[in-house]
Amino acid sequence: GLEWKAFIEDSNVDIHELRNVLSTLFNVNIGQLPQALEAAKFISFKGKTEGLLQNGFKTDPLNAVNGMIEGELKSGVGDVLLNIEKTKEMLKANVNTQNLKLGTILADKRFNLVSADVEVVTPIALLQKLQSSGLQLSDIRDLTVKGDVRQFDFDGKSFKNILADLSLRDCILDGKLNVSPQNLASFIADMHLDISNVMDKQLTGKLTLDNLRYEKYHLDKVVADFKGDAVDLQTDLANLQLSGDIDKRNLNSTVHVSDLAKLDKFLGLGLEVQGKVDAVVID
Repeated sequence: GLEWKAFIEDSNVDIHELRNVLSTLFNVNIGQLPQALEAAKFISFKGKTEGLLQNGFKTDPLNAVNGMIEGELKSGVGDVLLNIEKTKEMLKANVNTQNLKLGTILADKRFNLVSADVEVVTPIALLQKLQSSGLQLSDIRDLTVKGDVRQFDFDGKSFKNILADLSLRDCILDGKLNVSPQNLASFIADMHLDISNVMDKQLTGKLTLDNLRYEKYHLDKVVADFKGDAVDLQTDLANLQLSGDIDKRNLNSTVHVSDLAKLDKFLGLGLEVQGKVDAVVID
């Protein structure tokens, strides 16, 4: 194999020139490069890298290259701080970016800027499945994502300060999600969900939302207890049990409201109702 170690003070690649070099090397007419490269116009890197290139790169590049790269990548679509480590078993990547032009990279006008610090740890076996387009949910045996999304623009809306600490192991989704108050909706989520049968709408586990706010509405706590084809919802205002198939519009529900005055105030109806109510709705 080939072992390398390099400290790069400054490198700058013009994308137009890169196309010409590749065309000359491979004696082919290279049209447009991938959209992300075309949009970048130039790429420069400053940092360090080391690793080992083993035989079999053409047939199995994921296993043939192992090592690390750390530094700052600059381009016409934004700058990124990278820290990537790869072994035969695992890939760990930390990406920190300020005002990356995601919409330009993806050629999708719904997106605009993203500023985030994200760490992803994934098994190489998962990437191989993804590469072969044969990825199934059951293949995701161990995946962790930690992130601080300072800004994410989508469809004319800007979402800010979202904290995530999530893991997916053997189809069990665990973790926390904190969406701060200046977003469209804000909450603190704590989850432990078995998503092995989610494609069949059979979800089990519990999702808790604290301090849920949406526009003028506010709930101190929402607890969703998923039981396969049924879910129990507990909130400050009412408890709700749902069962059946939502796609077929065949739902049975039981509603218990312990304080109608509190519900009336929450909805802003001004009806000045009192008491409590229990109802069963069969569709």
